[in-house]
Amino acid sequence: MEMPRWSPSALGAPSPGVIRGRAERQPRGAGEDGRRSPCSASKPAPGATPARNPPAHRHEPHCRRPRSLPPPRIAITPPRWPTSCTTLDGNPKRVAMGAGSWELPDDTLTPLASSPTLTSVQRVTSLSPQTPVVSVVIPTRGRAAKLAGALRALSETDPQAPPFEVVVALDGEDAEAEEVARRGWSFPVQCVAQRQQGAAAARNLGAGAASGSVVLFLNDDTRVHGGCLLAHADFHARQAGVGVLGRTDWDPNGEITPYMRWLAPSGHQFNFSRLTPHAPVPWDATWATNLSVPRHWLSEEPFDMGFQGAGMEDTEWGYRLHRRGFSLVYAPEALCFHDHRYDGPRDYRWRARLAGQGARRAVRKHPELAFTLAAKPCLAFVARSFTLALPRRGYRQRLWDWDFRWHYVVGLLLGR
Repeated sequence: MEMPRWSPSALGAPSPGVIRGRAERQPRGAGEDGRRSPCSASKPAPGATPARNPPAHRHEPHCRRPRSLPPPRIAITPPRWPTSCTTLDGNPKRVAMGAGSWELPDDTLTPLASSPTLTSVQRVTSLSPQTPVVSVVIPTRGRAAKLAGALRALSETDPQAPPFEVVVALDGEDAEAEEVARRGWSFPVQCVAQRQQGAAAARNLGAGAASGSVVLFLNDDTRVHGGCLLAHADFHARQAGVGVLGRTDWDPNGEITPYMRWLAPSGHQFNFSRLTPHAPVPWDATWATNLSVPRHWLSEEPFDMGFQGAGMEDTEWGYRLHRRGFSLVYAPEALCFHDHRYDGPRDYRWRARLAGQGARRAVRKHPELAFTLAAKPCLAFVARSFTLALPRRGYRQRLWDWDFRWHYVVGLLLGR
């Protein structure tokens, strides 16, 4: 049977399904317990000429070293691709996998990007027959089922898509998400972890562990369309040095409530109706739900780790990219589906407050944004309050808009 191109044997690794690690050297002729065998300690017969540099295993059969493999360096998930999952530890050269931990040589550890804001943690590179072109970074916390759906969708991507890897960035300890990452996916998967610091820090962590020239940010509750990765890669190949904002629609496999239709794709969460396909994107439309950028952008302009929640951290990052002259382009053909149900305003109020909190930090950091992120939303809230008294159609949508703006202003003023 012909060996698959991506198999460990084809990559020069041992065939039994493990990668050899550095075994502790034992004295020649030593047994499993490390003690020298009697035959290896015996002296040559009188009058015999000692052999120079005898072979390592030239012993009698009864004292031959057992043929046992040394401890594995990386555990390979049996089905298809090897995956690696690391956790925080004091020694950056030790890897925790399953029930054991093994020492790794320096060449298996890839340093993170040279940014002082990145959290320093260990990682192990999954084996790959070729360097990935796209590194998909998925920050997650406490949503292992959603993460499994996102990875399952990636396994069904267009076969013409370039080689890619997935970096799962855990924002805090999450044993269930680690188990999902260890499953036998049809692509290499890395799993890196940090103390709970928010989505911004998790994206920085994932980008630092990436090896592709393009970093694609997805959420753990988004499922890519089959041609999403191919569309991102094609756009970067045609226009080097730009970022690509893909389109995000509601998951058609789930129920789309009236409130969800109001939120997106032409509402407060995502407003793609104001974007022109294949045209530059304004900085306030930098949504990291389906966004790819050259990897070096993250080294030069990482996310601000001061944003603890998932609100406004990507918009503030987009503003800094805009100031440096980095441009984003809208590519609606790079489509993914958002799997998150909202029944009404009560389900989205916490997101509105997080957006207000993030705006408060962004204004303190960039005072020139005071009107755009603070004064203008407050004036819009006052205006919406007056329109509620008008007997017009669409009262429910106006009430939803008022509720969102109220909680945004509360988060902006109180910071919580």
